[in-house]
Amino acid sequence: MNPVSSNSQEHHTIQEKHSTVQESAKPDEQQSYLSRLSGYYPYPFLFNAQKISERNITTTDAYAKIEQHVIDEIRTCLTPLYKGFSPETLKSIYTGEFRDWENSGGKKLFYFYNDSDRRKSAFIYEEISEYCRRYPKKLLPDACPLIAFRFGSYLPAIFSGSEIAKKKLIEIFSDKMMMSACDLNPVIDSGVGKLLPHDTPVNLIWVGSLIPDLYLENIALLASISNETETLLPAKREIILWKDRTLLTENEDSLMKCIPELPEAQGINIKVLDINDAGLERIFEGADQQEEYQAALQWLRGEHKNYAMYSDVIRYALLAAGADAVDQAEGKVTERTGKGMLYMDTDTLDGNKLKRFLKDGDKIRFDCKIELGFAFARYYGRNDFLACNEARHPIALATLRWQVDNLNNVANRNRLMSLKEQNCSTQVTEDEWYVRAVTGISGPSFCFDSLRRLLLPDNATEKNYCTDYQSITTEMLCKLDISKKDGASCVKRSSDHTWCGGKPASFYEANWKKQFCSADYSKTPEDSGLFSQQ
Repeated sequence: MNPVSSNSQEHHTIQEKHSTVQESAKPDEQQSYLSRLSGYYPYPFLFNAQKISERNITTTDAYAKIEQHVIDEIRTCLTPLYKGFSPETLKSIYTGEFRDWENSGGKKLFYFYNDSDRRKSAFIYEEISEYCRRYPKKLLPDACPLIAFRFGSYLPAIFSGSEIAKKKLIEIFSDKMMMSACDLNPVIDSGVGKLLPHDTPVNLIWVGSLIPDLYLENIALLASISNETETLLPAKREIILWKDRTLLTENEDSLMKCIPELPEAQGINIKVLDINDAGLERIFEGADQQEEYQAALQWLRGEHKNYAMYSDVIRYALLAAGADAVDQAEGKVTERTGKGMLYMDTDTLDGNKLKRFLKDGDKIRFDCKIELGFAFARYYGRNDFLACNEARHPIALATLRWQVDNLNNVANRNRLMSLKEQNCSTQVTEDEWYVRAVTGISGPSFCFDSLRRLLLPDNATEKNYCTDYQSITTEMLCKLDISKKDGASCVKRSSDHTWCGGKPASFYEANWKKQFCSADYSKTPEDSGLFSQQ
């Protein structure tokens, strides 16, 4: 049944033929916006200085050559649009359910949309876009329809091109996240055009063994690029390498502490701190929740011994705690612009590519837009590159809470233990069931499920809503990148999967230790459980 509201107080008849109009922008921004859209959508875009909510609709004969009976059929399907701004109609558009609308003969709109004659889909786009462009006045006061929209990159592109729209979107998403995590006392510092402060500490994790040479070099690369070349990170930015002394021998722990003394670390503000000193359990204010957090970590460190999952939990705990966790572990307070954190896996940066770019004289930039107060890597579906500009962000808090719940769930534990027993650690591959279970319980898949759950309207079922790579939420949240001016990224498209096994022993070599006094380093990656995790 078509979602037509007969009680709409305001009816805006959309003229039969019209052109779309976008808010004014700077010339280069206009061209960029136009190029981004024209690659996807088969209709012309015009720009003028009018605000979306104030502009006049003009007429055009762009689709005059489409047979009139086809236009009439399509318009019959689009009847809800012409009846006014009903919540049901908006929801149907945002979720893509509008494709099930039918004409009087029972023919679905999807039939026309899939027609090989692109003028027909263009006509549908044109009508719907005009309807949606008026939305700053009529947008629903809930993230429900927005998070669900997954129809190409159509609406995300329209919304991101409008400052009015973006401001409203940020307000809606922020309110929804705060409400969903209200019992955790969340904080959001959001706004149009926000960037992560330049002195936000960069956090990396390596537990279970000495950090391999390969990843130590990545840390040095991150920290050593100076402001003088207008590149990645200021030399004085804090680089925090987190270890866990309970997962190291006494000798290994001493060696990790000595990393700032290495020649390649000179002039770099790198600190090696211990997770156990950061007071992360205090993120949860109730004693019961603190105990549950500690129980989940103890199971991962002990009985299950999976340092990848351990790192999954710790990264969100660090983000939730904010920069105060660094001060707590270091035992002194450092002045910073904000209280946020930036997290990267040790293998997120493609060090070889970065060195090649720098050798060619390219300027590298660190892209960190954070308009919703939290950001993921530009490439969708990853939890290896994260940032927040304030402690206690609801995404970090809620994700951490649900991770702890998952890891303390008896059924989940039994499943993980059973699957792990079926796979010798040196034979685990990315495609096997154990790896899928890990990513779904605490890893990337879980994190985006958590995001969807955080934004879902009350009493909504997850199967009806999606935050995939084409959604508005990813348009707003997936912002982090390290790239040169032409957009070529220094972020790897996928991780090294060190925890999956299959790597030669040489991969984990930590020859840097030889620069210090003779050490008894007998622990191999295999001895460390399911390998180390960045």
